[in-house]
Amino acid sequence: MDRDDQILDLHPLYQILANEYTHHETHLCFFKQRKEGDKRLEGESVQGAFNLNLDGFDDFKTFN
Repeated sequence: MDRDDQILDLHPLYQILANEYTHHETHLCFFKQRKEGDKRLEGESVQGAFNLNLDGFDDFKTFN
């Protein structure tokens, strides 16, 4: 949260995912690496310590 108690938008660096890979349970995931050739972001689940594909490949370019 920032000084005005507003939630900071850290997408695509942190995401909450729930999909078939997480067995539809919510997982907090953090960005690990960007794979330009595959056009994907790779992240890791904080709870399960396994790799997942994250959304926001194009957003990452504008973030940096």
